[in-house]
Amino acid sequence: MSDLITRPWPFELETLRTGLAAAHAYERRYGPLTANPFSRARFTLARNTPGTPATRAAFFITSSATGAILEVILRHAAPDQSGGIYVAPGALAGWSIAFLELRQDIPQVLRVDRPHRLRFVEPDSLGDDVWHQLCGTPVHALTHGAAHEVNGFLPGHGIQHAGLGWRSRQWPDDVVRVLYDPPFAAGAWHHRNSVDLDSKAGLALVQTAVLDAGWRWLAPPHDATATAEVPEP
Repeated sequence: MSDLITRPWPFELETLRTGLAAAHAYERRYGPLTANPFSRARFTLARNTPGTPATRAAFFITSSATGAILEVILRHAAPDQSGGIYVAPGALAGWSIAFLELRQDIPQVLRVDRPHRLRFVEPDSLGDDVWHQLCGTPVHALTHGAAHEVNGFLPGHGIQHAGLGWRSRQWPDDVVRVLYDPPFAAGAWHHRNSVDLDSKAGLALVQTAVLDAGWRWLAPPHDATATAEVPEP
């Protein structure tokens, strides 16, 4: 499998345990427990042609609301010279954060960040470096091929993996996981509640994420050139 998996099978995969708390940033048109078949984010199983459904739809979870907001909503935020961040209300329109709790174990999630990836690649090898680059590149299209290669390798050994996991590029205290459908099932999760990010409570969550990241919150009005742009989901 090129240089992406070099240690012999079998190697250990992660199990998400019952009771795991997670946050999920989503466009409200999809709902809080709907996998997105058109996501082209990191490590999705997107096809080469935009607008074509992925091989398996994607559902992203993070360890915290701060992680979800920094990964999705503020991924392109540009602080001003004093470290201030302004988020235009329109950038939050239609977005929500769901707070979830896992009802049952989800096995077969492959962690591709260090040290976990050393289960399947040699340390300080080309494969180790490739995965390092893929976990951090802002060009998500470069990660899709690796996701497809894993998706081809594991079924050859009788495994339908549930997803991939890695440390957040935007918020390293957090772990991001993309869960694939199948086997993703909405019934595996308890939807505790959702907060609309364009509400007062949602804006408070965004402000907390900005402060957690070490930036200063800039309340409107402000120079529109500092406005965060929200990427495609």
